[in-house]
Amino acid sequence: MLNAYRKALPLLRIPFSLYLMPVFWFGLSALRGPWSGARAAGVFVVLHLLAYPASNGYNSYYDRDEDSIGGLKTPPKVTPELLHLVLLFDLLAVVGAALISVSFAALLIVYLLVSKAYSYDGIRLKKHPLLSTAVVVVFQGAFTFWMTQVGAGAHRRSFSRKPTCCWPSSAPYFCAVPTRSPRCTSTPKTAAAATAP
Repeated sequence: MLNAYRKALPLLRIPFSLYLMPVFWFGLSALRGPWSGARAAGVFVVLHLLAYPASNGYNSYYDRDEDSIGGLKTPPKVTPELLHLVLLFDLLAVVGAALISVSFAALLIVYLLVSKAYSYDGIRLKKHPLLSTAVVVVFQGAFTFWMTQVGAGAHRRSFSRKPTCCWPSSAPYFCAVPTRSPRCTSTPKTAAAATAP
C-alpha cells in the first residue's frame, strides 16, 4: 500500500511548486510595516509544500496526463492513492494555515476551492480559455500576494503606503493626503494645492 502512495507522490509536483515563489517574495517585499518572519516561513510551507502540490495533484487526477508536465518527463499512472494524497495535503494546509491565523486560513480555503473548480469535471473552469486565464492570473497572482501579506501578520495599514510627496505634475489621487516626509523637498500640499495654477 505504501508503495502505491510513493508512486503517486511525484504527481504532486512539489519541486515545480517552488517556481511560484516570486509572488510570495514580492508580497513580503511590498509590505511597509512590521511582519513576522516565523509566520512568513509558515506561510511558505503551507503554500509551496502543501497547498500548491495539492492543487497540482488534483489537476493531474482529472487530466490524467501521459506527456511531460510540470517537471515530470514521464508522469506515473494516476491512481486513487493520488486523490488520497491530495485530500491529506489539503487538510494539512488548512490546519497549518489556521495555526498561523484564521484570516489566512479563510483565504487559503477560497484558493483551494477555486483550484478544485479549475480542474473538477463537473465545473472545469480550465475549459473556458478567457475565464481560466483570468482565474490563474488573479489567484496565483494578486490573491496569493494578498494571502502572503495576511499570513505574515502585517498590520492592515501596511498593505498600502500613503504618498510621500506632492509635486505639481502628480495626478490628484496620488496627493489626496498631506504628508511631511523627509524625502519631500518642497512644502507639503494637498491635491487641490498641487494642481492649482
